Amino acid sequence: MIRTLIVLIILSLCVIVGYNIQTLPAYVRIYNNLNNSFIETPFISWIIFSLIGAYIILIVLKILWLIWRSPKLFSRNAARRKEYKAHRLLEQGLSALTAGDYHKAEKKLAKGGHLADELGQPSVIYFENAAIAADKQNANQRRDEYFLLGRKHAEKKEQKLTSLTEAEILVNNHDYVPAIKILEELRHKEPRNLKILELLDTCYYKTQHWESAWQNLTKLRHNLSPDEFEKRQKKYARGMLKDTSAIETYEQLQTAWKQLPADIRGEKEMLLQYISSLVENGHGEEAEKILIQQIKSQSDIDLIQAYSQLRGINFSKALNNIQHWESQYPGNATFLYCKALIAYRAKEYDIAAHAIEASLKLQSSTEGFALWGAILEAKQQPEAALVAYRQSVAGQIDNNGLTGELLLPPAHSA
Repeated sequence: MIRTLIVLIILSLCVIVGYNIQTLPAYVRIYNNLNNSFIETPFISWIIFSLIGAYIILIVLKILWLIWRSPKLFSRNAARRKEYKAHRLLEQGLSALTAGDYHKAEKKLAKGGHLADELGQPSVIYFENAAIAADKQNANQRRDEYFLLGRKHAEKKEQKLTSLTEAEILVNNHDYVPAIKILEELRHKEPRNLKILELLDTCYYKTQHWESAWQNLTKLRHNLSPDEFEKRQKKYARGMLKDTSAIETYEQLQTAWKQLPADIRGEKEMLLQYISSLVENGHGEEAEKILIQQIKSQSDIDLIQAYSQLRGINFSKALNNIQHWESQYPGNATFLYCKALIAYRAKEYDIAAHAIEASLKLQSSTEGFALWGAILEAKQQPEAALVAYRQSVAGQIDNNGLTGELLLPPAHSA
């Protein structure tokens, strides 16, 4: 349009100039090859006709140029239409995903992703959301295919987001093992990413990878409340000590114990868990040494009871130790029960019988009558033992004095 106006202005100027100089006796002679003659025309007319001819040639050239470029223009218009269609499919797919129409969402998003990929545009958002829609339909194979397509066409930063989305879906589906593999790779690249650390914390806890959970927890410390951090610390520490499949030697147990903060090691519950792990792994003598030190430093009947439940120790020596502590617990039914139990295991049946009778006079208990029956049976008094066993299952006994098994029972009891 602008070019046309410029040409019209030029022609108008030419007309004005021609009108003003039409009286000039200026002519232009043009040789005619057809009949070997000359054609004379006024100069101003020659100028006007030349400009008109130039304009016509310009228009013809533009038409030819447009025809020459028409395939490229048509291709560009087709690409724009495809781009608009891809955006429309994305909007429709996300709307269907939000509305819960997962089949429609997957169809729209997958089609839009392939269309965006064909146009050379980022297609990660299409395939990620298509994977989410497929996961909602429990189509795990299609979900994994979409994630592969997303990673294939994603840039470096987008690949991390795709992997994180995949790991989050796996965690939500309780598929923790493959999620751990993806998350650990992501943590190596982004060690301070809180979302990655939180997901790893969940995976380690659910799969009982206690040592990994403990190490990962230190990175979350500043993002957890003090109460929540302490709660997880105790939970993972207890898990590490219970994990007898991962810890076998005394040195390994000792290392795991020393890794714990002093305030946690000072708690009786954690101490008993450590003692129980030592006993479970066949390190009863080391457990006995620790318990003796704790009993000497604090008067706690639960520690005495745990001492009576030790396995793999010299019970004759243990009987001497508990007799030495007897003056600290005068008239205590639980202490007398523990003494009877150790004496029974040391095969000192008279001492055991005297102690359990004294305990039952102070306070009756199911465990007490059961132990009394075992002692009487060992002393070759089956009728009296039967009476004691019957009393242990009578159901009208106060058990407030005994805490029960403070240490883990043996893995294979006889």
